[in-house]
Amino acid sequence: MRRFILLALPALFLLALPGESISQRWRPPTAPSSFRDLADEVVNSWYMRFLGRGIDPTGKRSWAMQLRRGADPTTVLAGILGSDEYYELSGGTPRNFVDRLYMDVARRRPNPREMDAALRRLRFANRQDVAFEVLTRFPDAVFSTLPRGYEFQRPFLPR
Repeated sequence: MRRFILLALPALFLLALPGESISQRWRPPTAPSSFRDLADEVVNSWYMRFLGRGIDPTGKRSWAMQLRRGADPTTVLAGILGSDEYYELSGGTPRNFVDRLYMDVARRRPNPREMDAALRRLRFANRQDVAFEVLTRFPDAVFSTLPRGYEFQRPFLPR
């Protein structure tokens, strides 16, 4: 009996830090009730920032639904940035696409090495993959447009 108590006490100590209860540390695994509205708002903010227009019903059905189902937000945004619409807004050429991608995501032009690497990558991969790679290098583009109260876990991004 004493062994059990001695083994259980350290485990109980780890459950709550001083000054907070266990219920304050625990976060429910389910999303808040307003999650649907927030997913639409996140995708709409990405549409406004990167496509220059509000979200349409197709975007709501596809991109916002993916977020509501727990998709990686970096992957969802890479899909938007790799879309035909974004490519055409960029000028419709690989070089213009990479240039605008860096301007929108990193807020600067790509250096010659970055441009060459991205253009080489575009020969063998699709635009979404290139956008994903740039987004993982500059994660603030994903998270800076999120509305207040909307949180994603950062483990989606490589460290």
